[in-house]
Amino acid sequence: MKIDEDKSLQYVYVGLDISKEEIEICVINGTGRILHTFQVPNTRSGFHKLIENLLDYDDILFGMESTGPYSGNFNQFLRNINAEVVLTNPFQVARLRDVFSKSVKTDIID
Repeated sequence: MKIDEDKSLQYVYVGLDISKEEIEICVINGTGRILHTFQVPNTRSGFHKLIENLLDYDDILFGMESTGPYSGNFNQFLRNINAEVVLTNPFQVARLRDVFSKSVKTDIID
């Protein structure tokens, strides 16, 4: 997926760290400012709660690591509502974190 550079600042980026029990969410704007962080259960009702928390935003791009069964259901849910989703390789995310950050690993940084 290629995002037009002029439009990239208009997007709201939603980073998702998905585990068996919960989804950690970090919402940032096009300049990288954190707008909101929260958690929801990794359940269908949690998926709906996440979307409800994002109703104020228009252009949303979701990004998440491909974590197999943990991310699969939520990825399908997002695609069913025609959301823009980018799946990343967990190994690549870890390597980028090593390159750009010397701080301790946290879900928000991921």
